[in-house]
Amino acid sequence: MQRRGFLLGSAAAAALVRSKGALGQVLPPHARAAPGESASAGAERPPFNRVATLFEQPPRSSFAQARAGDKVYVLGGHVGRYHTYPAANFSDELLEYELSTRSWRRLSRYPFAVQGLRMLATRDYLYAFGGFRYERGLDYPDWRPEEVGWPAVSDDSVFRYDIRRDRWSFVCQMPRRRSSNVLLHSGNRAFLVAGWDGTPRRRGDRSGSWHEAIDVFDLKEQAFVPWDQPMVPPLRRALASAEYGGRLLLVGGLGEAAGGAPPHFDSVTEFNPSTGRFNDTSFPRLPARLFAPGACWTGKWLVVAGGMDDRYQLRDTVYLLSPGISGWIEAPVRLPRPAMFPELIVLGPTRVLVLGGHGDGEQPQDQLPLGLVVELPLP
Repeated sequence: MQRRGFLLGSAAAAALVRSKGALGQVLPPHARAAPGESASAGAERPPFNRVATLFEQPPRSSFAQARAGDKVYVLGGHVGRYHTYPAANFSDELLEYELSTRSWRRLSRYPFAVQGLRMLATRDYLYAFGGFRYERGLDYPDWRPEEVGWPAVSDDSVFRYDIRRDRWSFVCQMPRRRSSNVLLHSGNRAFLVAGWDGTPRRRGDRSGSWHEAIDVFDLKEQAFVPWDQPMVPPLRRALASAEYGGRLLLVGGLGEAAGGAPPHFDSVTEFNPSTGRFNDTSFPRLPARLFAPGACWTGKWLVVAGGMDDRYQLRDTVYLLSPGISGWIEAPVRLPRPAMFPELIVLGPTRVLVLGGHGDGEQPQDQLPLGLVVELPLP
């Protein structure tokens, strides 16, 4: 998981495409009481509806997710303590969650283990873009005590998953390696915005290169098309996003460090794909400077949940904004645990599914993915 930051060529990428065999494993829905509740409390509609899942075997964060109808697809992710990047901490699993039955199923694995990527769904396909992956050539046997082990690189591959055939195939290379970014699916185009190239320039380097350029993938042409308008400052990664009326909202994020602590942002920036313009004034600033929160637009509320503030404290707060309200309000519910990198999936105007999330703390056991699968009721 990229909390703070070789190349796979097209021939090598294509060679990696393989079907490891979908296990077709389905777990039936099984209610589990929240801490301090009895199992019978489910009949009284407790504030959090937990579901025992395949997703929690193992828990993961920094994965891609996309919804297609009644299905939510989860791809890849980080499965270990943050800021540790051995090969085992990257996942290549593709999971399918059926909302109506609350059941999970394993599908064909991704061509390589990856985290920090983005994905979109069409009627027949999933498209996965870039991400952060393990690189054996950077896994030095003699890591020094003052070094952060960083045997990983940002990727530049696009792969397509055929939902009916349960099969991955290589599509093309991206104009640049990119991870920890956001994506807007608008019409026949996918806009890759923000993020960075976290590939080390030298041993021990984890400064990365923040992206100003926006890359646009055309679904009809199955290729990237020119786009000259850049992202406006501040450049950022580890941000959240929400689709709002065909526009992309960039929420919070982490900026480049100029010799000190990296800045955290409280801005909600609107990107209009029709004009290529960004606007920082359409929405009020967040009540806190956050990176790695979750965000979504439900049709009633703009929701921002969790994240890490500029005091490096994790939040369990859920903030709400409505067009009829002049500022952000704090929801009467919170996340079950403070979390960064939660993913929010809209279930309705007043219901959100929270997936994933990562913990933070002084003890190693508090620095692991949380495995949240929670239906969050809103006013």
